[in-house]
Amino acid sequence: MFIVTVEFEIKPQYVADFRQAMLKQAADSLALEPACQQFDVCFDPEAEAMCVLYERYDDRQAFDQHLRSDHFRRFDQTVASWVISKTVKLWERHEQQSAQRATQAERFSTTPAITSRTVTESKQMRTYEIALLPGDGIGPECMQATQVVLDALTETEPGFRLQLTAYEAGASLYRDTGEALPQNVLDACLAADAVLLSAIGLPDVRQADGTEVQPTMMVGLRRALDVHSAVRSVKLYPGAPCPLKDIGPGIDFVVIRENLEGLFASFGGGSRVGNEVATDTMVVTRTGTSKVADFAFRLAQRRNGRPSDGRQMVTCVDKANVFRSMAFFRDIVQDVAGDYPDIDHDAVYVDAMSLYMVQRPWDFDVLVMENQFGDILSDLGAGLVGGLGLGPSGEIGDDHALFQPSHGTAPQIAGKNVANPMATILSAAMMLDWLGDRYGDQACLESAVRLEQAVAKVLQDGDVRTPDIGGSSSTTEVAHAIAKAFSVPANI
Repeated sequence: MFIVTVEFEIKPQYVADFRQAMLKQAADSLALEPACQQFDVCFDPEAEAMCVLYERYDDRQAFDQHLRSDHFRRFDQTVASWVISKTVKLWERHEQQSAQRATQAERFSTTPAITSRTVTESKQMRTYEIALLPGDGIGPECMQATQVVLDALTETEPGFRLQLTAYEAGASLYRDTGEALPQNVLDACLAADAVLLSAIGLPDVRQADGTEVQPTMMVGLRRALDVHSAVRSVKLYPGAPCPLKDIGPGIDFVVIRENLEGLFASFGGGSRVGNEVATDTMVVTRTGTSKVADFAFRLAQRRNGRPSDGRQMVTCVDKANVFRSMAFFRDIVQDVAGDYPDIDHDAVYVDAMSLYMVQRPWDFDVLVMENQFGDILSDLGAGLVGGLGLGPSGEIGDDHALFQPSHGTAPQIAGKNVANPMATILSAAMMLDWLGDRYGDQACLESAVRLEQAVAKVLQDGDVRTPDIGGSSSTTEVAHAIAKAFSVPANI
């Protein structure tokens, strides 16, 4: 069985409220979680910390199910703004042994207001359930190539397993059945440890109102998974086609966009008056902005800083000089910055940032911004480092995560085996990094690095590449080249 100790550091003004909420959480756990046979609460007012002891979980899976339960999520959401940090430690205890045994400890990210969890768990190999959505156009080809690479990776990595299950979703399915995202597929995504999507949408498949399928499906999926932070890596690998490749100290920054609010909150709404006026509303909330800002600062803590001088830095990108909503966004980001004195922060107007990204991209580390601004600047970032075929992305929430390449379905080349699978493969590397960070799985973290290095090695060699980046190789050839490159690290 498992003993689980959770220690919170609480903001002083919320200590009393937190104590009351924690006692209610204890009662709920005993009442609602049969796997939790004992739940003790200890409070140290001098340390302003709350320690919670969960006992008698039959196995790690029972604890994971508890973390995902509705009342646990509601509790984390309630106390998110009260918490400075949270540490979780798990010990496996055998009934036949008098001593408790603690093993491997690693940090993994959790709810936005919580800085880290330290997990100590059994060395038993973990299997991650991954829901695959190959989608439309070149999506299935890129997904098949990614599966080839992941199969090769897990064959050489005994520390974990991936259970990959593919589901139909997207425009092709909508054309055949009238549904783009069936309920059973959504349920599978919600139950999975992570979702890996390739590409969704076809320009000639339209809904009854004349719009494409992709926006409706993706907005619905994001809202269901509650993935509040979209992460787009902008990294220049040796060998990638880029006009800035020989200028400056390198390009390695991340664009983080708030993923559920901003101008996209009007999706499916808005208003139109005849043929003269149409409006959409931008929505910025303290809760949503605090989550994405906190995520940005926590990510900056894990990174090596900006290439120009190594400073770990979060830059708020906005239009605070014009819009009240943007001034509010900036104020919230600056409030959150106060919780991270070790991370530098500044703010830049979005129009100026579009200039600076081209002139001096090496001066940036983590950029955080509203949804629409992030949608635009993330594609500009992809153009800086070789195109959308090299652009991975992740969409992260408190309980779920979705990973997908930045490119579209490119139906004009679908079925020709010439699509670039690297963005999907790099998205899979982001997925492994997130799984390793979340669950304290060192094997996953190391495999994410190995996978990124393998892609970088193939790019650096330059012998195998698809037409979009100046080569003549097939999708399949690129996949097998990456699979063979695991043992030869590249300079990334």
